[in-house]
Amino acid sequence: MEDTSYHAGHRQRVRARFDATGDLQGWSDADVLELLLFSCIPRADTKALAHRLIDAFGSLHGVLDAPRGALLSVPGVGEAVASFLKLMPAVTRRYLDSFSADAVLSSPADCAAFFRPRMTALRTETLLLAGLDPAGRVTKCTVLAAGRVDRASLDARLAVTELLGCGADAAVLCHNHPDGVCAPSREDVALTRRLAGALALVDVRLVEHVIFAGDDWFAFSSAEKTRAALTPPDDF
Repeated sequence: MEDTSYHAGHRQRVRARFDATGDLQGWSDADVLELLLFSCIPRADTKALAHRLIDAFGSLHGVLDAPRGALLSVPGVGEAVASFLKLMPAVTRRYLDSFSADAVLSSPADCAAFFRPRMTALRTETLLLAGLDPAGRVTKCTVLAAGRVDRASLDARLAVTELLGCGADAAVLCHNHPDGVCAPSREDVALTRRLAGALALVDVRLVEHVIFAGDDWFAFSSAEKTRAALTPPDDF
C-alpha cells in the first residue's frame, strides 16, 4: 500500500523549498517537473515519473515540447498529465504576451528576444506580426497565419487592419521553420516584399522579419539581399 503520509510530507518539503525563495534557482529539471506534476497528480509520488520523463526527453524543455502521443507512451503518463504538460508552453506564451506593451524593439536582437518565447514549442509554421509605435514599443502582437506559411496564405488585409487598429507606425514580422534551417527561402523573401508593399500603402513601415529554426534565428536586416525585401519598390 502506498505510504500517503510520506508523500504528503515530501510534497510539503518540496513546496516549502520553492516558497522560501520564490524561484527555481539551483533546481534540477527533474525537481521542477516533480513540483509541476503535483498540480495534476493529487496524491501519488511524482518524483519517479519526473525522472522517467527527463530520461525519455532529455530536459524540461524536451518534455514540454514533446508531442502528446510521445508523452502518453511514458509509463505513468495519462491523458490528464499529457494535457497538463502541453498546457505549460501555451500558458507561458500567453503570459509573455501580456507584457507586449512594455517591449521596445529597436534592434534585431530585441526582436529575437521578443519573439523567441512566442515561438517556443510551436510545431507548425506560424507567422506573427507585431505593431510598433513611433518609439518602437510593441502595441500589438497577432497571429497572421498558421500551418504552411507562404505568399498565398498571407492575408495582407488582416495585417493592415490589425496594425491600423492599434495605431502602429511600424511592424516586425516573425515566423518559424519548425523542421528546417533559419535561412530564408525565396518564398520568404517574396512574402516579405509583398507585406512591405501592402503596409507602405497605409504608411506603416516593415522594419524587420525574423525567422526561427530551433535555437537559431535570422534577421532580414542583417543581409543586403534580404534587407531589400523590407523596402517595397517604388512602383508597388
